[in-house]
Amino acid sequence: YWDFIPRVYYCHVQNLEIFSDENLTIDSADGQHEGLKTDEDVQGFYINGNDTIEMQHFPRGLEKVFSNLILIDIQKMKLREIHKEDLQHFPKLRYLMLFFNDLEEIEADLFENNPELKKIYLYRNKIQHIDPHVFDNLPNLRTLWLEGNNCTSELEDYANSRTKVLKLIRQVRD
Repeated sequence: YWDFIPRVYYCHVQNLEIFSDENLTIDSADGQHEGLKTDEDVQGFYINGNDTIEMQHFPRGLEKVFSNLILIDIQKMKLREIHKEDLQHFPKLRYLMLFFNDLEEIEADLFENNPELKKIYLYRNKIQHIDPHVFDNLPNLRTLWLEGNNCTSELEDYANSRTKVLKLIRQVRD
């Protein structure tokens, strides 16, 4: 998938210590920037748990440190929940990658404040329900990767389920 993601200036989280299972709150970031760059220049946030650490909830306060994110990539962190409030501080967000986590539901208003989203990767989660209107207000959405989930429909018959899936496909087409 990296072939389709633009090159951005990244914060790659390393040596993370989480003291609470409930919430991860980010107050500051340590590290060295390239040249004269600052936290304001960071456009991408990347964290990969490699099955060694858990972060069940989306990190709070991320926007206070990195206010100009267009890309958020959280992998293998056992992330269980993500809500509209988690993403509301990132109106310029274009790329959201949440691979190999434990997400179960995608709510109707999740992307309400992220109209610039172009690519959403939810590969290998535990998603069982996606609200059919969640992508309605994403005019720039071009890629949606849901492979490796167990999405089921609440509709009773196959014909209605197929119609719902076809509507979703039309929403993400060019």
